[in-house]
Amino acid sequence: MKRVILIIGLLSIMAVIFILVANKRNQINGKIVTIDSANRIITIKNSDQIIDLKITSQTKLYDKNGQPALFNDFNVGFGVKVALHKNEELTEVKKIKIISAPNIIIITPENNGIVKNNFQIKGVARVFENVLQIQAVDKKTKQIIFNSPTVAQPLDIGLFGPFEITVNFPYQNDVNQIEVSAFQYSAKDGSIIDKTTINLDVVK
Repeated sequence: MKRVILIIGLLSIMAVIFILVANKRNQINGKIVTIDSANRIITIKNSDQIIDLKITSQTKLYDKNGQPALFNDFNVGFGVKVALHKNEELTEVKKIKIISAPNIIIITPENNGIVKNNFQIKGVARVFENVLQIQAVDKKTKQIIFNSPTVAQPLDIGLFGPFEITVNFPYQNDVNQIEVSAFQYSAKDGSIIDKTTINLDVVK
């Protein structure tokens, strides 16, 4: 009898472990890299993997606070947590929740990328009066080598809008690593807020 109870106990434990592992495999975190609104496909990057997520009428969408969200509430650069259901063609989504939604997102170049002393920065931002600041600092000397405002272009007030700016600094042999930041100044006290930063290697 004890042996039967032991076997049942072990089987129960194995069943719980199997369910936990299965759930873990069907849940991923990633960052949104593209959104196909026409086909309702969100593509995320997760540990160097690119995954297409098919958003259906059955998919439950949530914002950072766990409240119901709309498809249009999701944006490139957002961090998301996804509960998956796989089929033959695409990965369908049972649930997707926003876990990070910064107001300023640098899309290109990517963090730890390689650039020359003249390159473009592209991203999206939701900032006061649509104005944000782009700054590049020489990581070796800590000197600011580029500093300029740029303007996001949203379709309406309170929405994310794309921005684009060319970073150009004097060619110097000793500048080989830079830190690029995008931020806005607080309308309340002028302090730097919503700062996002990437690190880049500079080549000749």
